Amino acid sequence: MLTCVPQSIFGWNFLVTGTVGRPAVVALEVFGEQGTIFCGGIQYHIRKHGWLSGHWTMEQGDTVYAEAMKESALYRAFEVNDSTALFELKARNPFRRGYQIAIAGQQVGTIEPSGPFTRQTIVDCDPQIPEPTQLFCFWLVTLTWRRGARSNAAAVNH
Repeated sequence: MLTCVPQSIFGWNFLVTGTVGRPAVVALEVFGEQGTIFCGGIQYHIRKHGWLSGHWTMEQGDTVYAEAMKESALYRAFEVNDSTALFELKARNPFRRGYQIAIAGQQVGTIEPSGPFTRQTIVDCDPQIPEPTQLFCFWLVTLTWRRGARSNAAAVNH
């Protein structure tokens, strides 16, 4: 089980404990929809393919470790593919922030905030899901939360 704690009250970078070895860091770029994951001494870059695209890759150097596709802007769901399996990452409920990770319809993990008013998060997955893939899924969830927070802020300011 991974515990993801925001590094600041307003930022979208997280320190992740519970990883094998030293803690990991999950970071979203301030502008745009790209970022970085530091895990097990390895740096992965998250790259978005096209401004309006729903396609991201998690890369280490020239090697693509995993990729994600968001099929529809209307749903909080991604298809995540790494070398081990094809995962479905989707919101557990349309009105809550929690997500589930499934393989062929069978739930194999969850990503849940620790409480209703916090961004601290628990990632709880079966051991078959590699740690970098769990962190990539958490990065995607964090991206959707940030999008939602920015949309809400824009609505309040108008």
